[in-house]
Amino acid sequence: MPAAAKVSKLNHNMASFPSKLFNMLNDPTTNDLICWTESGTSFLITDPAELAKRVLPRYFKHDRYSSFVRQLNTYGFRKVPQLQQGVLQPDDSSCTLIEFTHPRFTRDQPDVLLQVQRKAPRNKQLVPAQPAPSVLDELAAIKKNQLSIRNELKCIQQENQAIWQAILDARARSQQHQDTIDKVLQFLASAVSSRGLRSNKRRLMIGEQQEIANIDSPAFDLNDLVEGKWLHFSLSDKSIKCYY
Repeated sequence: MPAAAKVSKLNHNMASFPSKLFNMLNDPTTNDLICWTESGTSFLITDPAELAKRVLPRYFKHDRYSSFVRQLNTYGFRKVPQLQQGVLQPDDSSCTLIEFTHPRFTRDQPDVLLQVQRKAPRNKQLVPAQPAPSVLDELAAIKKNQLSIRNELKCIQQENQAIWQAILDARARSQQHQDTIDKVLQFLASAVSSRGLRSNKRRLMIGEQQEIANIDSPAFDLNDLVEGKWLHFSLSDKSIKCYY
């Protein structure tokens, strides 16, 4: 059975891009732009611009060669480096022949086209790495240390508040003591001043009494002394003698 007929029977099971690409390569009218190599294990593109202009719109809903190459990469096709005059040409070379290959995409084995599938997205292929037990232990130790530091800071904050309150209380007591001392000093100053005034007043009163006594005393008369009107007090030998 021809390869194209086999592919037509498998089209309902395989992806659309591999089947369309297979039919494109088996179309003799496109051999001047895209064709199988002699071995049938890869295919060649001779003119990408003309391929995009004349062939791609017949099989796909676009005419962009870059989109066609992107689809090839999505399905696992890889570009084969080309040798020209014994020299390996880079990918951006102006070499007209471009070759692609896939281990499950061959000319004589259309039955294995079902194995040509899209690559799984990289984010699905990557399995999240589980942290090593040592890392988990370190993280647990760090969290525990952070909790301990947080508790210590809380205790320090409470102690600082207590110290500040004690300072405020001490200031209040000191102000009360100072107020008491000021009142005592004012009282003492007032008492000393009042005592001085009383002493001066007493001196004045004694002086006035002496003056009054001098003025009111009668003149001395010898007859009065003889008649016993005068008393004379003599202080001698710690005794008092009275004469009439």
